Amino acid sequence: AWATEFTSAEASLQTSPVVYFKTSETPSTYLYYITGSGATSKLMRYNLTSESNNDVGSDAMTLDGMPSTFARPFLKKLYGELYIGNGNYISKVDKDGVFTQHAFTLPTGMLAVDMAPVSDVALILAKPQSRFINETIGYWWDLAETTSFDDRFVLPMGGGQWIRNWAEKVVMFCSQNGFGKFYQLSG
Repeated sequence: AWATEFTSAEASLQTSPVVYFKTSETPSTYLYYITGSGATSKLMRYNLTSESNNDVGSDAMTLDGMPSTFARPFLKKLYGELYIGNGNYISKVDKDGVFTQHAFTLPTGMLAVDMAPVSDVALILAKPQSRFINETIGYWWDLAETTSFDDRFVLPMGGGQWIRNWAEKVVMFCSQNGFGKFYQLSG
C-alpha cells in the first residue's frame, strides 16, 4: 500500500534513491529518501508502520553539501547505520535514528559518488567537482574521523560511478565520454 501513499509533492528530487532502514528509536520501519535539490536537499523518511510521511525531526535532516541540482546523492547501509553521500559531505543516521549532518567532510572540491565496506572501514569513491579534472579518487575512512582520511588512491579516469566489495575484492567503475572501465584494488 505504500506505493500509493509514497507519492508526494515533497519527493521532487528525480535521482533520489530509496532505502529501507529500521531504527531502535521506535518499533517502526522507514523508507528513507531525499527531497529538494542543491543546498535545500533534505533527508526524509516514510513510516511504513503508520503509512505516514510526517517525519519527526525532518527539519534537522538538511543535506547542505549538494552543490547543484545535478549532484547525485547516495544512501548506503553499512555496519547497521545509514550513510548519505551529499556532495562534499557524508551524513549518517545511526541505529537509534540519530542524524549526523557532517559525519565526514571530503577534501575541498571533491564530491562523494559511492562508498563500500571493506573489513571494518569504508572506502569512499569521489570525483572532482570540476568535470575537467580527469581522475577519480578513493578515500579510506575509519568511520570515526570527521575530516581526515586514512589513505587515498587515484584512478586515472574521471566519471566515477560506483564501488562494490565482492568477497574482499574491491571493484570500481568509471565512465566518461562514452567509455567505461572497471578497476580492481590489488591485495
